[in-house]
Amino acid sequence: MQKVLLALTLLLSLSAYGQEPWSGKITIGRFTYLGIDEATATSTYEAFFDTTGVTREPLKGLRMQMIVGPSTLWEGPFETPRLWEEIGSAAYETELWPCGGCAVIALQVFLDAQAKPVTLTLANGNTFKTAGIVTVVISAKPGQWQLLKNQSVPIVLTQIQ
Repeated sequence: MQKVLLALTLLLSLSAYGQEPWSGKITIGRFTYLGIDEATATSTYEAFFDTTGVTREPLKGLRMQMIVGPSTLWEGPFETPRLWEEIGSAAYETELWPCGGCAVIALQVFLDAQAKPVTLTLANGNTFKTAGIVTVVISAKPGQWQLLKNQSVPIVLTQIQ
C-alpha cells in the first residue's frame, strides 16, 4: 500500500510540472502580412480569429480595423472563427495602402463600443476579463527596414483586474 501511495504521489507531482503555468493571456488568432506582389504593387493582409477550445462560446466582436500607413479599413461585427483577408493596392483603388517597404502595420479589435472591459467564459469554465480594445502590431524585425513576407504576430488578450 505504501508503494502505491508513493507512486501516486510521484505521478501527481510529475503531472503538475508537465502543465503550462497560467499566464493570464489567451491567444485568439493571428495577424499576418502575406507580402507584396511587386508586379501589381498589391499587398495582402490577413487576420484569423479562432477561439475553439479557448472560450466556451464563439467570441463576438464589435469590429476590427487594419491600419497600414495613413490608411485604415473597418470590418464588423464579427464572430469566431473568422478569416479576414484584405489587399492594399493603389492600382485597384483599395481603401488600404500597399505595404511596399512599410515597417509597421496594426490591427485593432473592438470587443466593446465604449472600450469598457469585457468578461469571457473560458473553455474550462473560468471567467477572463480583458480590455475592450486590443491592438496588435507587426513591426520590422531587428536589422530589417521593412516587413517580411508571411511575418505575423499572435492576437493575444491579456487578463485585467
